[in-house]
Amino acid sequence: MTFVDAHLHVFSDDPARYPYDGRWGMIPTEPTPVEELIACMDANGVDKAVMVQGAAYLYDNRYMADCRALFPDRLAAVALLDPRAPGAADRLEEFWERDPSGTRTRAGCMRRARIRSGRVPASWACP
Repeated sequence: MTFVDAHLHVFSDDPARYPYDGRWGMIPTEPTPVEELIACMDANGVDKAVMVQGAAYLYDNRYMADCRALFPDRLAAVALLDPRAPGAADRLEEFWERDPSGTRTRAGCMRRARIRSGRVPASWACP
């Protein structure tokens, strides 16, 4: 049987390279680097995990993508994207080139995007 942790967050111990965003007021009190995550998974018989981009980094998915690149057979990555941001479609494409497992957005973003009015975010445009 394969054991999967379906939702967790990672936080770098290198804030100069991966700074926290802070706009949503969610800054971790301690880092949780990917190496610590893998050690914890190994100690508890967890085979794989799904990293979900948290609010601490907001839309900067670099650390999570770098973690996935280090452990591609163990970790999946779900990015957080702002569909209203200029260049959102380009950022989505760039992230997919790094081999993520999925993307998500915040419900508040969708309300402000005014889907019902027909003004759909550019990141949802179909080629």
